Amino acid sequence: MKKISERYVEVTGDDRESLKGYQIDIAIIDWKIAIEYHGQWHFRPIMGQKNLDRVKRSDARKKKILEELGWELIIVENKRIKNDTKDTIKRKFNKVVKKKLLARIS
Repeated sequence: MKKISERYVEVTGDDRESLKGYQIDIAIIDWKIAIEYHGQWHFRPIMGQKNLDRVKRSDARKKKILEELGWELIIVENKRIKNDTKDTIKRKFNKVVKKKLLARIS
């Protein structure tokens, strides 16, 4: 597990036990927020239809596991060639963090 911030953010890599064998791209452990980047291979049969079907099944299982564990999942989809990922992450992240903060205040 590689820490990229002293307070909240860690990138999970080798520590898959808590997610039943799955890794997530970015995890904010204290707030249970997971961020996943889905590039072209999650939407197009770049490596063949069989592989795309496997990726989609895996994504669905991971999403279900995260929900069962009480995590909020942000999926950043990059279906286009143009890479606007940074703005997409900011927008989705701010929405989830606002929701989490409001829940703590209530």
